[in-house]
Amino acid sequence: MNPNRLPRIAVIAGSIAILSLVTSPTAAQESADGLASPAPSSESRAPSRDIVDVEVFAGTTAPLDLYGGANLVFFDRLFLTASVGRTVYGGLAGSAVRGLAGDEVATIVEPLVSGAWVLRFGFGVRPFGQRGPEAVAGYARINGSARWDAGSLGVPARVGELSADVGLNAFFVEIGWSIDIFGPLYIRPAIGWTQVVGSNVSVSASGATGTQVQNALGLAEDEVSSVINRYGRTPTLSLGRGARF
Repeated sequence: MNPNRLPRIAVIAGSIAILSLVTSPTAAQESADGLASPAPSSESRAPSRDIVDVEVFAGTTAPLDLYGGANLVFFDRLFLTASVGRTVYGGLAGSAVRGLAGDEVATIVEPLVSGAWVLRFGFGVRPFGQRGPEAVAGYARINGSARWDAGSLGVPARVGELSADVGLNAFFVEIGWSIDIFGPLYIRPAIGWTQVVGSNVSVSASGATGTQVQNALGLAEDEVSSVINRYGRTPTLSLGRGARF
């Protein structure tokens, strides 16, 4: 080998060694960063959950009504509920009151709970999510009308038929259980209590007017209100069916 080429070869080899020392750490660091921070994958992301869900339902609450309504469910555990129903158990309620208070009181009560509208608004809690036990409490408004013979309310028979418009304010509580049956469908049995806390009664007569009649009608209103306030409470048994969306 030519001795004159040795210095040149040494210079080239040194340059290569220096470049290797400079570039190798950078490449290694970039490689390590790539391994430590992999690109996000859509498969690794947890699916998002809705904050608010909607449920629709229908059912019956004995001895009150057939109803339909909807729930707004928040975070699977809290919900607002609203429903509208129509009373259909007048005969059953009349029989129950007849056994407790006699025919005279039953005659007043039975027309009041036949064909009335029931509006409910409530708040509920589900400790273990949408499936399982739940507790509900809320307000109910019952609006209806009734007709009686004057004599049944102690009003002179010449007054003729009496008619009344009745509005009842009540509160209710329920303990229920949601049971899945197929896909989004579920059933909900429940037991509860409904109690009237106030009433508005307006009685009118078809056959007569005058001060004496008006006084008699006032007494009739007092009689109806007294019966409502005394017997306007009942345990309830419900069975509903609904769907979640």
